[in-house]
Amino acid sequence: MTLFLVCHDLSDALRQVEREIEQKAHRVLNHTAKRVMANTSQCCRMAIEQLKALPLREDGDKSAPALDHVIGLLNMTLSESVTGYHMCRNAILQTSIESGDHTPMFEHFTLPQLFDDLGFTHHKRLDIQDGTVGAELRGDLQLLSCILFNAVHNALMHGGRHAPHVGIETQLQEIPGEDGSFSLDGTMQRLPVQLHLTVRNAAGANHDALRATGTDDLLAAAPTIASTLREQGAGAEGSTFLGLTEIYGATRMIVPRAEVHLWVRPDEVVFDLRMPLRIVIRLPQSEATVFVAPSSSVDEIPPELPPPVLPPGLIFVCCDDDDLPRIFAESVLLPKAQADMVASRIVGETYEDVTRVPDMVCELAERYGQDRVIGLFDQNLTSYHEGTIYGTGLCRELRQRGFGGCLAIQSANDEAAAEREYIAAGANGCLGKVLRGGPDELLSRIAALYWSAQAHAGKVLPFV
Repeated sequence: MTLFLVCHDLSDALRQVEREIEQKAHRVLNHTAKRVMANTSQCCRMAIEQLKALPLREDGDKSAPALDHVIGLLNMTLSESVTGYHMCRNAILQTSIESGDHTPMFEHFTLPQLFDDLGFTHHKRLDIQDGTVGAELRGDLQLLSCILFNAVHNALMHGGRHAPHVGIETQLQEIPGEDGSFSLDGTMQRLPVQLHLTVRNAAGANHDALRATGTDDLLAAAPTIASTLREQGAGAEGSTFLGLTEIYGATRMIVPRAEVHLWVRPDEVVFDLRMPLRIVIRLPQSEATVFVAPSSSVDEIPPELPPPVLPPGLIFVCCDDDDLPRIFAESVLLPKAQADMVASRIVGETYEDVTRVPDMVCELAERYGQDRVIGLFDQNLTSYHEGTIYGTGLCRELRQRGFGGCLAIQSANDEAAAEREYIAAGANGCLGKVLRGGPDELLSRIAALYWSAQAHAGKVLPFV
């Protein structure tokens, strides 16, 4: 009996080790895929910007149509790269939801930014009718991204690539009887609204099989409906069960509660989401209201800072072991930031370069002032035969040496749990590799971290 118990315990331990190894391998593969997709997206954006800036002759120049064709191909490549990136992100999100580790993240965004981030803006088969007119919204962007990504790709797959275009419609609806709230610094008001989003696609090749299930609302039966659809022949390419489990899991994490359906109708499939959000109204400084005491509502976390705009003339130290991020920093990011291009440093080509980063940052801070210096470090600097250096290690050393300026980790691994690790090591936050809204959005993120660092250093924040 004792031998049986020992063997049983060893078997359980072995299975646990196997699960941990599998999870670690999955994370490594996922991170690598995200990094490749992110770099490809970044390269496409740079190429598109440069091609659009080329001067064209007006004397019957035939290069314009060819140029438009190349830009179109690059936009398609960008869209596919972003799709792959978000597939990886969704896998990580589902793991965190299933394990109970998901942390709500309330962010400001607009739907046009979100559509662009998900690769929908230039997709030839998508017809987007955005009734929110670019309003600034606040909510759990990670969950909304997961739901929308799966719903739209579900519709695109249904009926094959030659099906009619997929329509996305959005509108905001008032929620009567609910009061708004002010931000903690009184510079903006947030009013409760409901986002109503629908995704429609025409009946596809497997539509008869879907209707044969007898389920009008596929999401009402999720997550068990997927296996049923497979058994009834609706699980081949073009299936409408794709992503149901992911949508179902993300929807049930939304607070306050969201409502979601996937209706199978005689001639179409309609995804319907009603999600509570906040619409953000920024107030002129003269109309700002002092917020006295924050409520315990999740809508009051985290506090907002002034509109994120970087002052000109800052000095960047960018460190990455990949060529593309360094090229992007030199040709796009720093010029757009109006950085001091002479004093700024872009390093990472060699192991020795990386080891000198702490000295470099401290020397620049001593010469120009630490409030003018920003450090942007890749987390996994692994391309050197001498060994691996981590961005968090650079942050930790700089904090130990007394540097109080802005430090940010720029990594494809930008989930909430990872960002907590970066912050614990001394970084002010994390910048994802994929650029939501392009370089301007990335600069806004950097600016938010910069002003946060200044606030912790006792600086007075300007209203810009």
